[in-house]
Amino acid sequence: MATMGSNAMNVDTTIDVVFNDMDEEQIAELKILDDKFKDDITASLLKAAKRKECSHGSACFRTNPTHFQECCHSDTINEQDIEGFKVDTDRFVKNSYNIWNYQNQLRKSLGTYFTTFSNAWSGEVGATRGTKTTQLKTFDYTKFNSLMFLILANIALHRKEYIDAYGCPFLVDLHKFLESNDNTGLFQIPPKSEIGRILDMLPLDPDGNKIYLLGNTTLKQLFTNPEICKGANVESKRKTYRTVARHARANTNAPYARPPPKSTTYRGGAKRTRKTHKKHKTHKKHKTHKKKKTNKKKKHTKRK
Repeated sequence: MATMGSNAMNVDTTIDVVFNDMDEEQIAELKILDDKFKDDITASLLKAAKRKECSHGSACFRTNPTHFQECCHSDTINEQDIEGFKVDTDRFVKNSYNIWNYQNQLRKSLGTYFTTFSNAWSGEVGATRGTKTTQLKTFDYTKFNSLMFLILANIALHRKEYIDAYGCPFLVDLHKFLESNDNTGLFQIPPKSEIGRILDMLPLDPDGNKIYLLGNTTLKQLFTNPEICKGANVESKRKTYRTVARHARANTNAPYARPPPKSTTYRGGAKRTRKTHKKHKTHKKHKTHKKKKTNKKKKHTKRK
């Protein structure tokens, strides 16, 4: 918790809080966390809004990072577009966790044990101000350039990192409260994309079909998956050379790892792999030895 010192007494106590048992110092500490969240989300909204639409659209094959800072591709899911907002997602998740954790610690000290976010946080994520630069909420779930999509996509792609840092209970609450503040839309995701392969982990719908929709509802389901929440390294099923090589270096028993080379038996019963058998002593070429010629003649014995 932040310490305020003597300035805590000068804080306006009319700030909207969840309950009325907070003293002035606690109100001041929570206000610092709320203000940090507002400042960072405002900066991220401006960053997302100032980018112009790329003239090539989904046909763009540029890889220059500067291009993705200046342009967006709203009609297609571009991994570099998403990666450009990883830092913004880190700030969003961290600031939200600080508010969530502060509220929980305070509630436990007062004898209540349910989780919540602050009213200021809820008002910010649920605000409808009418412009992209001032609100996180989006009403167009067919475009992939909104800050809401970029945050959700980064959380899905880097889920293991966020689980290790903040835990599944917080992530479940995060998406539950985002959803309760009217962020209920779902983005249609191509099944063969990286995010689509992550969504393969979700349970099937009532008709037995896979769900390829990204939103707070589906991410909340993802973080209630026991295999993911217990810290298991659940990787997507994208079989690429880079993925195979990475697993092979880390752990030969990992999924999609290259199998070890087959062993071969050589002379003398020695076993060596195909990679090292050339260095083995028994594999040297054997020299052929010619018989030495001798001038000795066989002695003939006379018959008696």
